[in-house]
Amino acid sequence: SIMNFGRGGRGDGEEPDVVNGHDYYSQNDSKWKSKPYISSKAKDGSTMGDSGCGPTAMSMVVSDRNSKVSPTQMAQLASQSGFRDETGTNAGFIGYAGDVYGLQHQDVANPSADYIRNQVANGNSVVLNGYSKNKGSGAFTTAGHYVVAVGTDKNGNILVNDPRGKEYSKAYKPETLAKETSQSWSFSGGTGFR
Repeated sequence: SIMNFGRGGRGDGEEPDVVNGHDYYSQNDSKWKSKPYISSKAKDGSTMGDSGCGPTAMSMVVSDRNSKVSPTQMAQLASQSGFRDETGTNAGFIGYAGDVYGLQHQDVANPSADYIRNQVANGNSVVLNGYSKNKGSGAFTTAGHYVVAVGTDKNGNILVNDPRGKEYSKAYKPETLAKETSQSWSFSGGTGFR
């Protein structure tokens, strides 16, 4: 990616890419893929590439809606605040990070297809946490994963930005997405929202 040096003073200088019209980071970016993502509660040797989807998803949301924050900065917040634990990134981190960065959010368990569709239609960034039953079948992983729903395509499918990589960032049928989603956080507001 082309470095943009014209926007100094924000974060650690790691500018996001743009995917589906929104700021995008990958946990597998060579800049941080092999960096440790551990804490006093989780000394499991994990890296950002292994289990950094939660902070990476939140870095996309905050970068899009507020100020540029890299996945490693967000991972540091998760580790220092105790939300990086034996589960990976504790689900409590998503709302906590939104609060830290001044974003309003609505947290809903087991959201319906209509709920997810309506939230993105209203311009909100929606972090989804869920599990796919079969490897490679949906937006999530069999171990559990965080993604960001950012909009809809012309067919009414939900555009998902996936921290695993751009090749996983695509449109999913709302019903399929909702069926595998266990928790959602819909973010609105923010100073940088365009």
